[in-house]
Amino acid sequence: MKIKQLSILLISAVSSVAWAAEGVTTQQAPAAENTSFYQSTINQLNQSSNDGDQVALSQDWTKYLTVSGAMYADAKAGDLSYDTQGENSERLAVTNAHLLIQATPNTWSQLTLVTNYSGASGTYGANPSDSDFTSSSVTDNSVYVDQAYATFGDESQYPVFAQVGRQYLPFGQYDVNPVVKSLSQVLTETNTTDAQVGFVVPEGLYGSAYVFQNDVTSNGDANDSKPYNGGAVLGFKKSNEEMVFDTGLGYMSNMSGVNSVADYMNQNDAGYGSSVAALAPYASFQTGPFGMNVDYVTALSSFDKTALPYEASNDNGAKPSAIDSQVSYAFNLKDMDHVLFVGYQLSDQASALNLPKKRYDVGYNVYPLKNLLIGLEVTRDTNYGDAGDVGNTVDGAEYYTYNARVGLQF
Repeated sequence: MKIKQLSILLISAVSSVAWAAEGVTTQQAPAAENTSFYQSTINQLNQSSNDGDQVALSQDWTKYLTVSGAMYADAKAGDLSYDTQGENSERLAVTNAHLLIQATPNTWSQLTLVTNYSGASGTYGANPSDSDFTSSSVTDNSVYVDQAYATFGDESQYPVFAQVGRQYLPFGQYDVNPVVKSLSQVLTETNTTDAQVGFVVPEGLYGSAYVFQNDVTSNGDANDSKPYNGGAVLGFKKSNEEMVFDTGLGYMSNMSGVNSVADYMNQNDAGYGSSVAALAPYASFQTGPFGMNVDYVTALSSFDKTALPYEASNDNGAKPSAIDSQVSYAFNLKDMDHVLFVGYQLSDQASALNLPKKRYDVGYNVYPLKNLLIGLEVTRDTNYGDAGDVGNTVDGAEYYTYNARVGLQF
């Protein structure tokens, strides 16, 4: 698979949208005679490997630019009073409408820009930089830049790539725009500005390493400066006509960099205290109409109690974790694609983040027309039951939410 596509897959960028056009040739005006050796060498590297003609970019910009997008409108019923993290608690809202623009000025570089509009509640975390998961109000900035990054690499020359900019980090695997964010997604989703290097080899092995500036400071930092954070992912993917198999392991050196954890700490004016590393293994398998996936995330040690509490009577902080499992069945009926799925999710020591203890979910998606999605999903959540737990406990209350979605892609 092309690096331009797989590097986007590694950060769980926007799902189910056709990305960059293939076979784009690089065309650039000849350099002036007084161009420096450095610039002339770059110009040489940027030449098309299969087209020697030189044409200015403005003469045929469609060869360099692709535009796509989607809109998802969601309706909800049931008990939404718990403001559960990862759920949109608005009864009716455009949860996400995004426009994706990709420019490929040469065979070695690609620019990606994703702008979003969202009327979802803060619990959904639609706008990571402005969300307030403790409030059901709409985020302050309904229109925002979700991703803006550059990818450098040419898979025909070397199986490596580099990226810089704002994007979703490859920590865990998830859908960027689900109806309801799974428990593991809430504990892994990280949208931030980073620098990343990685590789993708045809045999199926892939990986990357990244560094970014943490959004939460340390308790002991008198200068209140935000330290650097980082992580890595290593995975293996095999795809053929009979099956698709993908498994990997993500690592983050400080889990306070995850958006939901950082939001909690910033809302409570708490630094992260001791640095807590985290692991996020994942695996998915698809054969014929049957599919399944398992995603897990866990902190490797406990946070300081002042940073992320769990039990009011316990001097130790939380060691949050979550696991999701889902099986699906896809079929075609009356020339329409259908997908049925059922899943089970479980979290531990995550009540302060307003996550339920466990969740059952069942859903059905149908595509009646090209690029048109109609989906239904029902979830039954059970809150933490110990009265001493911090946050979303409500004595182990059980509640249902009923979700409907209409999505249009182009």
